[in-house]
Amino acid sequence: MGYRTVKLPSLVGPSGLSVAFEPNPEINPFVERNSMRNRLSTALHKVALGDLIGVSIPALQPREPRSSELGGGRPF
Repeated sequence: MGYRTVKLPSLVGPSGLSVAFEPNPEINPFVERNSMRNRLSTALHKVALGDLIGVSIPALQPREPRSSELGGGRPF
């Protein structure tokens, strides 16, 4: 969990800060634990990002239950 969160900090170096966004509350603990285990300087924000202002309902992926996406960019 948090594959990019673990891999990308190497690009900013030891004095940099990696910023992660994960809205799925089931995945957040795994991302936090992986960050701590790998001693990463990561700021985890428990929200989703998008190009529209509004609220969207995350949809779980049928093939990957721990992955989610926002509903096609349509605000609710």
